Amino acid sequence: MPEVNPKRRRILLDTNVWGNIAQYRQVERVQHDALRHGVRVVACPAVVYEILRTSDGYLRRRDLRAITRKTWLRPMPEIFQQAEQLRVQIKRLHPEWLLAHPDLREWRRLRWDWISDQKPGRGEIGGFWWRARNEPSQQARVLGRAEGSQMQEARESQKAFRAAFQARTFEQTVLSDWVGRFETPVPGWEGDSFSSWRGESLRQWSAGLFDLNTPPVHREWLKPFLDLDLIRDDWAGWVRFWIYELLVSDVPLEWLSWAFHVVASKRRFTKGTPGDSQIGVYLADCEEFVTCDKAFAEITDKIRAEAPCPVANAVLLPDDEGCARGLEELFARGPCVPDDD
Repeated sequence: MPEVNPKRRRILLDTNVWGNIAQYRQVERVQHDALRHGVRVVACPAVVYEILRTSDGYLRRRDLRAITRKTWLRPMPEIFQQAEQLRVQIKRLHPEWLLAHPDLREWRRLRWDWISDQKPGRGEIGGFWWRARNEPSQQARVLGRAEGSQMQEARESQKAFRAAFQARTFEQTVLSDWVGRFETPVPGWEGDSFSSWRGESLRQWSAGLFDLNTPPVHREWLKPFLDLDLIRDDWAGWVRFWIYELLVSDVPLEWLSWAFHVVASKRRFTKGTPGDSQIGVYLADCEEFVTCDKAFAEITDKIRAEAPCPVANAVLLPDDEGCARGLEELFARGPCVPDDD
């Protein structure tokens, strides 16, 4: 039999964990322990964004120095991963919507910006991780301008979720029960109820791709591949694609994004709740998720029970000097994860 090619366990750290190990000056220890035990510590862009939103310049700079080390595993943004997942399904179900000869120059430049970590040369801006580490204040301003009122709108949306379903407690929330309907007739819709994640994803991607007043993140990662004029002309097909043709197993990241949005609004609401929903998408590609936030751990456990894909186990650690020791104990636990390839 061929040997199994081992793949190191992937352990994602929450924002509060990065802040903890930076505060207690345990970053070097965590890095050493991860290498010694053969695990990959995941530093996801959504956490970097949360740190960039920190108003305290000292704390922002301190935590960014911890999370932007080249040692960590640094995935692409969650919207890139969702776009790639969606593009595979469009190619399978509606190849006519794809451009025969897409212009991918800007797409490649953006992708390189995310995977590179180098000091900028003359006339260059450097990679995202380099800028976050070396120009934190400037990157915080850039993020603030790019997001505009987006985070506030996300907070209002989650508050609306909470108000609309206030009769359902966190414990009573069953995601498979959440269905929706359009308020008015929509081309391609047959008038029946559908799972709520479908309507939310249809709304998000329709606005992101076709409404130029929205932030460009959806367009940056998917528009170069699509004939948007053709999709506009086949709007009924676009609606059917989301409401009837896709299986939840085809686009599990769409379900995860929606599920964290819903469940977080039922458990508790803070300024960081929309960011938590972004972090949740990365849990489909990790074995463990470490947090000092009991509520976030409970949200993750609840979603994992219904998720259409594997979701990381939540590990709750104390937000004190024992956090780094708890990480080392977690790193030492269990064998490597077999490679899927």
